Amino acid sequence: MSEAPEMLDLVSLFIVVTFFMNYLFTSYLKIRQIMKIHRDKDSKYLSPEEFEKVKSYNLDKLYFSILNDLIKLVMDCGMIAYRLLPVALSKFHTPYSVLNQALFYAFYSLALDVIDIPFSLFFCFYIESKHGFNTMTLQIFTTDFLKNMAISSVINLASFSAVLWIMSRFVSFYFYAFFFLVAFQIFMMLIYPDYVQPLFNKFEVLEESPLKEDIKKLADKLKFRVGKILKMDGSTRSHHSNAYFTGLFKEKRIVIFDTLLNKAEDRQVLAVLCHEFGHAKLLHLPKQLGMIIVAEFVYLYVFNLVMNVIKEDNIIKIIYFIFMSTAIDIPLKLIANTMRRKWERQADGFAVRMGYGKDLGSALVKLHKDNKEVICPDTLYSMFNYSHPTLEERLAYDRGPGASVVWAGACTVHLVGAHTLLPRSLSPAGRSPAMWIRKKSRTHGRYYFFNTETRESTWERPPGGVELFHILIKHAGSRNPDSSLSRQEALDMCNEIHRDLCKDFSEELFMEKARKHSRCSSAKKGGHLGLVLGNEMVREFEEEAFKLEKDRHSTKSKEEKEDMSKKFREVKEAYDTLSDPEKRKMYDTYGTTEPGAANVNVEDFFKGGFSKFCTGNFGFNTSRFNTKDFMFSGFDVGDFMGVGRDMGDPFHKKKENSTVEFKVSATLDELFTGVSKTLKSKRKAFGTTEDKIMKVYIKPGYKSGTKFTFHGYGDQLPDGTFQDIRLVLEEKPHPVFKRVDDDLEMSIEISLRDLIKGFQKTISLPGSRTYTLTHNDFKKIGDAITIPFLGMPLHKDPSRKGNLRIKSTMTIPYLTSSQRECILKELPY
Repeated sequence: MSEAPEMLDLVSLFIVVTFFMNYLFTSYLKIRQIMKIHRDKDSKYLSPEEFEKVKSYNLDKLYFSILNDLIKLVMDCGMIAYRLLPVALSKFHTPYSVLNQALFYAFYSLALDVIDIPFSLFFCFYIESKHGFNTMTLQIFTTDFLKNMAISSVINLASFSAVLWIMSRFVSFYFYAFFFLVAFQIFMMLIYPDYVQPLFNKFEVLEESPLKEDIKKLADKLKFRVGKILKMDGSTRSHHSNAYFTGLFKEKRIVIFDTLLNKAEDRQVLAVLCHEFGHAKLLHLPKQLGMIIVAEFVYLYVFNLVMNVIKEDNIIKIIYFIFMSTAIDIPLKLIANTMRRKWERQADGFAVRMGYGKDLGSALVKLHKDNKEVICPDTLYSMFNYSHPTLEERLAYDRGPGASVVWAGACTVHLVGAHTLLPRSLSPAGRSPAMWIRKKSRTHGRYYFFNTETRESTWERPPGGVELFHILIKHAGSRNPDSSLSRQEALDMCNEIHRDLCKDFSEELFMEKARKHSRCSSAKKGGHLGLVLGNEMVREFEEEAFKLEKDRHSTKSKEEKEDMSKKFREVKEAYDTLSDPEKRKMYDTYGTTEPGAANVNVEDFFKGGFSKFCTGNFGFNTSRFNTKDFMFSGFDVGDFMGVGRDMGDPFHKKKENSTVEFKVSATLDELFTGVSKTLKSKRKAFGTTEDKIMKVYIKPGYKSGTKFTFHGYGDQLPDGTFQDIRLVLEEKPHPVFKRVDDDLEMSIEISLRDLIKGFQKTISLPGSRTYTLTHNDFKKIGDAITIPFLGMPLHKDPSRKGNLRIKSTMTIPYLTSSQRECILKELPY
C-alpha cells in the first residue's frame, strides 16, 4: 500500500512533463509561424489590402491560441498535481459502481465545456467577428452549446458505461472493448447525418439548376451512386465555405455550404467535388478507416498492459492514460499529416486528370482568399499543423489551357511535346494508324516489331510512330546533376516554360525553348527524339508522351511515378477517330477460350463528444488537426478544405451502354463439381487493342443466369472510360437430365418386356454418381418417383443436395393375335 502514492506521483510527474513539453514545442511552431507572417511582405495571389487582412487574421488566431493553450496548461497541471479528479470521484456515492463512474465522466466532460465557454465566446464574437467571418448570434451559440452538452452526455453515459462494465468483467478487456467501440462508432456514423447533424444545421435539397445536372453527370461518369445533393446553411454561423460527402453504405450524400454556392462559380464547385470523388476513387477512405481501427486496437492493448501502474479507479485510469498518450501526439501528428497530404495531392491529381485542373487552381486560390488562409506558411509549422498541402504546393500544377496538366514537384522535370505522324502505308483517311510496339524475341534474343491490331510482326522498323520533343530540366538534387539550379528554381523554370507554350504553342517555340533550357543531348536538335513506337522508352515517360494530342505538351516529374499507373492505351493520332461515327459504336471483339476444368473521435469521445460548434471549425481548417482525430475517428480525409467527411467506397451507378454482356457455358457436371474458366477478350481503346484475361470461378450449385462482372475490361467509350464486361452463366443442355432449380428431372421409358420380366437399370448422375433403378420403384406406368439428395448442390451450402425426380413412360407396341395369346399364357394371372 505504501508504493501507491509513489507510483501515482511518477505518473502525475510524467503527465505534467508531457503537457509542458508539448506546449513548448507547439508554441515554438506557432512563434515560427508568427515570424514568417511578419517577414512576408506580399503575395502574388493577393492584393496588398487582402494580404494585410490575411496577416492580421492569422496573427490574431496564433496569439489567442498561445494564450489559450497556456491557461489550459496551468489548469491541467494543477488538476493533476493536486489530484482533483480522484478527490472529486470520492465524493460520489458508491464511486466504484459502473454507472457512477460513467456519470462522473459525463460531469467532468460538461465541466470542461463550461470552462471553454469564455474562450469560445472570445474567438467567435471577437476574433471571427472582427475579421468578418462570424454570423452566429448569441442565441444560436447558446442553443448549440446546450445541444452539444445533451448529445455529449448521452454518448458518454452509453459508451463509458459499456466500457467500464467490460473492464470490470474481463481481465484482458481490450479485445471486447475494441469490438464494442468499433461497433459503436459505426452506429454513430449511421445516425449522425440523419439525426445529429440536422440539430445544428439546416439541410435543403439543392434546387434544380445547371450545377445540379452537372454534378449528377460527373457522378455518373465516375460511377458514383449519389442519394441526395444537399445545401447546408453554413452562413448562419460563419462566412467560411466548403463541401463534403456524408453517408455510409448505399446512400452517399453531397453537402455543399451555401457560402460556397454563393461565392464560387459552377466549374469551381465541380472541381471541389471532383477532388472529393478522387479520395473515394483512390480508396483513401477505406485506408484511413483501416488505420484508425488498427490504431484503436493498439491503444486499447497498451492501456490493458499499463493500467495497473495507475492505482486509481477505472475511470481515472482511462483519463490518465489519455493524458499519458499525448506523449506521442507530436510524432503521430507528423506521420498522419504526411500521409494525409500525400492523399490530398493524389486527389488533386485526380481532379486535374478529369479536366478540372484550371478550375481547381482557381477554386483553391478563391477559398484561400475567402477564408483568409496563410498562402506561404512556415515549413516546420505546416508539417505539424497542416493536414492539406499548402497553396503553393497544390498550385505546383500548371493549368494552361488545352494542356495535359500533371503534378510537377520532384527532382527531374520533363516537358514533353508530341506530334503524331501517320504511317505512309495507311489507307483511307480518318482511320487510326496501326499500333506497333517493340518486343524482344526469346529465341533470337533480338527485338522485333509487332502490330497489336493486325497481329503482323517484322524485324524491320515500320514507318510511322509518334514524333516526340522534350525538354529536360535538372537541378542540383538530380541523379546526375550538372546544374546549379535549386529544386524550386528548376520547378519555377519548368512552369514558366509551360505557361509560355500554353499561350501560343508552336513547334518552333518548343524547339527554341529546348535549345535554350534543356539539359539533354537532344537540345541541339530542339529536343527532337525522333519517331517513337511503343515499349521503346522508360514506361512512365512513354505513358505520358503517348497520351498527348497533336501539338500538346505537359509537365511530368519522377516523383509522380506511382500516380502514372494507367495502362499504356491512349495513342492520340493526327486524325480524330471520334469524328468517324462508326468509331463511336463499340462492337464486340471478344474471343473466348475455355480450358475446361483447368464520427465520434476519441478525444471528443472522452472529452465531450462531437467537435466544437464554434464558427472557427467551419472554416479552412488546415491548421487544426489533432492526432487522435486521425487515429480514432474523422473520415475527414475526404474534406477538400479540412471539414467534410466521407464514409466508405462509392457504390456504382452504371450509365447507358457502359456494360456489355456475353455468355459463358458450363455443363451440368461442371455446375455440380465447380469449375474455373479462363476467357480472353480484346479490349479496344483509341488506336490500340490489348488482351484482357478474365478468370471465372463457377462454384458448385451455380445456376444459369448467374452474372460475373469485370469492371473496365471492355472497349473504351468516347468519354475516355471503359465498358464493363458482364458474363452470364448458361447451362449447356444435357441429353438425359433437366435441371429445375436444385432438382434434376429425367424420364425413363419402360418396355413391355421390362414390365413383364422386371428390370434393373443403372443411371449415371452428374458428379460421377450412380443410382440403381428397378421395376419395383414404380407402382404403375406414368408414376414419378422422387429420390432425395441426388439432385444438384445448393450453392450456399454445397453439402446439401436437391432431389432427383424420375418419370416412367411406356410405349405399347403393335402385337398380332398370336403374339397376344403367347403373352397371356406367360402371365401368372
